[in-house]
Amino acid sequence: MSHEGFIEAEADLVASGGVARPVKVDPMGSLCTSRLVLRPLRESDRSEFLLALAGARGLLTEWMPLHEPGEDDEGLFARQVRLTIEGERTGSACRRAGFRGDGRMVGCFNLTHIARGLHFEGDMNWWVSAEFGGRGLATEGVQGLLDYAFADLPVGLGLHRVTAGIQAGNLASRRLAERVGFRRREGVRMSLVSGGAWAEHEVWVAEPQIDIG
Repeated sequence: MSHEGFIEAEADLVASGGVARPVKVDPMGSLCTSRLVLRPLRESDRSEFLLALAGARGLLTEWMPLHEPGEDDEGLFARQVRLTIEGERTGSACRRAGFRGDGRMVGCFNLTHIARGLHFEGDMNWWVSAEFGGRGLATEGVQGLLDYAFADLPVGLGLHRVTAGIQAGNLASRRLAERVGFRRREGVRMSLVSGGAWAEHEVWVAEPQIDIG
């Protein structure tokens, strides 16, 4: 996996409790971690997206349904591409598909509802095909996007807070969130709609801290 043409965005801001890690960023918005390239989804990614989606179907069905009522996989892919383009155009989202060096897509890592008002903040979600589970790739992708979110403008997004909604029974996502610096807000719940249905989620929050080491 070539890092040529990328610039580093590590510097001062890291996830709470974390350690500064370089995240390579290219002018087209791709992020490069040690094993993944996180980049906007393209029309040419159709076959890889559908393959990764099939591998994640069981977990997605249980914890994060993506399809709207009556929507098939092809329709979902088309909608995700549209959302990616719209998010880039308006600055309201940073949706990234994660690819290994061999071109295989492992899943998606998204920052949505990006707002720059009293607080610079956004919401994060992610999913990874079961084929690539147990290798630390989900953690690497989430950490890479989180580091980019907290890196100062103009290299990063300059966010002050990132929130993730996670269902209480989704132990794998809860453990991952904790590993990368999210902390659960005790006693706080929120209802999120996914796949046309509402479900109660715990609220997990990550905030940057200054690395004084």
